[in-house]
Amino acid sequence: MGTELLMGRPFRLTPYLLALAAGASWAQTPPDAPKSPAPVYRSVRVTGQSSFAEDQLLLAAEIPRPSRFHLFGAGPSLTAVDVDRAASEIALFYRRQGFFEATAVDAGSPPPVAEIRVEEGLPTLCESVGVGLSGPRSGESEALLALLVEDLPLRRGDRFTADAYEASADHLMRGFQEAGHPFPVVVPEAEVDLASRKARATFTVTPGPRGVFGDVTFQGIRHTEEVLLARAVTFRRGSPYRISEVEKTQEALYRTGLFDSVVVRPRRKGPEGEVPVVIVLKEGRHRRIRLGVGFSTDEDLRWRAGWETLRLRDRMISLGLEFRGSSLEREASAHLRRPYFLDRDTALSAHASYGKIKLPAYTYHTLQGRLGLEHAFTPRFSGRVFASGEHITRLEPDPSVGLRLTREAKEAATIASLQGVLTYNTTDAPYDPRTGWLLTAAAEPSVTQNGIRFLKTTAEARHYRSLGKDWVWAARLKAGGILTDQNLSGIPPTRRFYAGGQASVRGYRFGVLGPRSQEGILQGGKGLLEMSTELRFPLRGDVSGLLFADAGNATTRPFASGGASLFTGAGAGLRFKTPVGPVGVDLAWKLRKTPVDPSRYQIAFFIGYAF
Repeated sequence: MGTELLMGRPFRLTPYLLALAAGASWAQTPPDAPKSPAPVYRSVRVTGQSSFAEDQLLLAAEIPRPSRFHLFGAGPSLTAVDVDRAASEIALFYRRQGFFEATAVDAGSPPPVAEIRVEEGLPTLCESVGVGLSGPRSGESEALLALLVEDLPLRRGDRFTADAYEASADHLMRGFQEAGHPFPVVVPEAEVDLASRKARATFTVTPGPRGVFGDVTFQGIRHTEEVLLARAVTFRRGSPYRISEVEKTQEALYRTGLFDSVVVRPRRKGPEGEVPVVIVLKEGRHRRIRLGVGFSTDEDLRWRAGWETLRLRDRMISLGLEFRGSSLEREASAHLRRPYFLDRDTALSAHASYGKIKLPAYTYHTLQGRLGLEHAFTPRFSGRVFASGEHITRLEPDPSVGLRLTREAKEAATIASLQGVLTYNTTDAPYDPRTGWLLTAAAEPSVTQNGIRFLKTTAEARHYRSLGKDWVWAARLKAGGILTDQNLSGIPPTRRFYAGGQASVRGYRFGVLGPRSQEGILQGGKGLLEMSTELRFPLRGDVSGLLFADAGNATTRPFASGGASLFTGAGAGLRFKTPVGPVGVDLAWKLRKTPVDPSRYQIAFFIGYAF
């Protein structure tokens, strides 16, 4: 089938030919002869456009956006060949968006700013969209098709775009695959008349027979338990075929961390009505070493080193050791995790540690251990419950602050707890979220060796909202309370609330905010209230900036029910995109002084964000 790009003559398009037609004019244009000396450009501007923003066109051309910020050097170096390529990509972008007569050319402007001049022309509109069935029909398939047509991305009267055309074919394909038809066939066709700027699209669907999942076969397993891997499979034999279950199974197997490649292949050959599934696995490295280093003004130099294996004697058991240190803590810990314990949504987890923790009022040595279960109720809603024990081997008040510990506090050296945590997460990314909510609630009933009982609870809400063009607004609110009939002196100092630090109220050192005695000695509180707001915005290329403000304090009453005198901090930071996530630095100033912390500001280097 040929393509006719002559004015006044319609031509027919398949998805492949649509892309070919979109790129035909620039593909046939010979490149300019090389010039000597070759001009070098530092940025590109686009003129003549009206339907799309310049940033969107430069993104399509893979050209860095112009910026007023020149933080590192003079910016990118672009040759005339780069500018020509960018013009071709912009022209292709326009044609994929339905502007089949659009042109984009290098205007020949002198360095350092290249100009690409665009003539958009008029868009081609979709005159009609036809969808029909081929092959054996049934009332079920006709009803399903009618439902799918209602949500078809390509609609009559819309601009005829390649994205909508291709997405419509995918929409029909997935719709039938999700409804139990494992091997539907969708044939899209389009006829475009450049003279009238009208397009007519048709989609012919052959549903094929319905099917159910059959036997599952693993290939490529050498050192992993097949019985446990079977629990990662989200479907069962005899259940109706759904493409979403195939994708969930692939994602679950990837999340084990054991495989470099996971391919889930439904097979046509099998018992009548059944769809056998072959899962092809390629095992990867299961041992890894983690090293990290950072700096902040409250911790000074901090470091972390760890080792982990995801497989232990051919069993899916994650076992790891970690050592970390700074001026505030020294800790050695070990963890063990058994995924797919009992079922595919439950994991067994254990953790043990010994460390030395330094807070403003005291330093303590602690030995801790916990054992519990983690369970995913839904992809967004999860929970965990742990039985834990802590033994404080040494508790040393800081002589410089004059803290005096009561007899009850000194005797509360052993604490038994049962911790429960619920999490609801709708964010779009773990380290650099742009949209969604992260809600967490925790409750920890505890009893000390001398019979003091208390319930420590916390609740936190984080919200992220995209403001467009890589601008993100983030906010956080956290509250906590210790419920007990005991006075504060009966609560172990290690379990009281304190505020301040890079994950709390930036601008203040770690744990320096909280109720003080009449002598001005920091003693911690029964309640906690913290809030933060942050604006994240692009600067140049992979560099972004942020402005933030925090407020919070530990209080004498649970959940700050008696009111709170808040300490506030504000500052700014930079982030650099790296393969491990955003890395950067924050500088925070305190807006209210406290005698416990005479410093004026705090600096911290981050991987990710404070929240």
